[in-house]
Amino acid sequence: MAPTSATPPKSSDAPEPFSEDELKIIQAAQADFWFFLTHVYARSFEGLEFLYADGQFKPWSLGLLQKTWARIVAGDGLPPERPPYSRWRIMAPRLHLKSTVLGHGYLFWRFFSEGGDVDALYIAYKKPLAEEHMEKLKRAIAVNPYTRFWRDNNPQARSVIDYTVTFNEQRELDGMETAILAAEARKAALEARFSDPATYQREGAAVAQMRVDLEAATAEVERLYARWQELEALRGRSE
Repeated sequence: MAPTSATPPKSSDAPEPFSEDELKIIQAAQADFWFFLTHVYARSFEGLEFLYADGQFKPWSLGLLQKTWARIVAGDGLPPERPPYSRWRIMAPRLHLKSTVLGHGYLFWRFFSEGGDVDALYIAYKKPLAEEHMEKLKRAIAVNPYTRFWRDNNPQARSVIDYTVTFNEQRELDGMETAILAAEARKAALEARFSDPATYQREGAAVAQMRVDLEAATAEVERLYARWQELEALRGRSE
């Protein structure tokens, strides 16, 4: 496997908060290695091509072989009380994305799913090879849009990786109570107008629009509560 080079995108000083769809993908990827590989890790290789076993350079693509590896190392099929395997060995020929999926992708997923302050040491039969693998993993993390709030605590390290993993959940949580109170106040005000008989006399023509506004306000309250639960779940996985 040999990806062609590409320039990492520049990161802004203030990354955008995650959307609701992104938060759902994050939660699903934290729980499932294969989902992580196909929905999160794949974003690290946009615009790159890999040399495959048929001698052709092609975009990032995973098949049944890589899916089988993912299911094995993630411990799929084990009893619920048993954690994923802490030790495993996969033997496969070159140019099948073995190092990319298992050497780099698995570490990336463990960081992604466990959160908090994480570190790892990459060992290979030669130190320069370990450093090469670690450099590729760091690049995959650096360019991935789902890691835009992560912090590299040791950027100069060659064979050690040390990150603070966060999905900016605390900042959003800090403002969530205020947002919910404001949304509930708007909903309550609309409900009060509807419960007042004089409203229908004074604003008869506007009642239809008020009903639309009330439905939208109710939906916004429900959306905020759902997002609050998503953020709490993410924070719980990172603590």
